[in-house]
Amino acid sequence: MQSLCSHANPLHLLAHHPSLLRMATAILLRCTRTMIFSAPALIELLVELADDDVEDVARAAVSTLADYSRAVSPRGSSSSGENGVGGGSDPHGVGDNDDADLGTVSMLCEENLLSLLAELPRLTRSASDEELVRATALLASYTALLGSRIGTIFTQPRNVRRLTTAPV
Repeated sequence: MQSLCSHANPLHLLAHHPSLLRMATAILLRCTRTMIFSAPALIELLVELADDDVEDVARAAVSTLADYSRAVSPRGSSSSGENGVGGGSDPHGVGDNDDADLGTVSMLCEENLLSLLAELPRLTRSASDEELVRATALLASYTALLGSRIGTIFTQPRNVRRLTTAPV
């Protein structure tokens, strides 16, 4: 299966499987230093699960994202009120945890969103229908998690430059 971002993620086929959610949670929360390079792929998986139709799965994914962010963020730095992640309302519970410090997760989500957007032209030319549907769902999930920060993300000069110079 082709990669949608910078890494392959065939695990999305098992998105409703509770064991996968538990595995992602265990790796992110117990191995924050040794498995640091796995974090972006696992966060992408949790972002997909945060917008899941099954409420328990969505809630658990959001909870894991918040717990991970607290585990890797410096103590006392709370940015949930400013960045949109953790604020707002979503039918799947994506934005219901206002007390969560999701600054680190927000930065990773921002980076993954920009990478996916830069890759969209290639995807529209060469990806299968299944991959395009997944990419669209992932964009929607990132948008829901980033909330009101979307406008700020797209108006930052470095991000505008990055998106306008992406290969078409």
